[in-house]
Amino acid sequence: MLPFPLLWFRYSQTGKEQYIDLEREPNELSNLIKSDDYEVEIQQWRNSLIKELFGKEERYTDGKQLLVGNRQQPV
Repeated sequence: MLPFPLLWFRYSQTGKEQYIDLEREPNELSNLIKSDDYEVEIQQWRNSLIKELFGKEERYTDGKQLLVGNRQQPV
């Protein structure tokens, strides 16, 4: 879990990511996803998500990176 007040979103269909410091930006106006100051931390969260999603039927990752646009197959 992210330490408050940081917030990270990743949209699986578009790959768009948002990383917001809610303490500095309570109105969520600044996306820090491309900020060098947060690069290591953001990659850690991506890696955690890859690990959690690997092998799941949704195929949101190949185990190395997060994939974009994969839809869940009917069971």
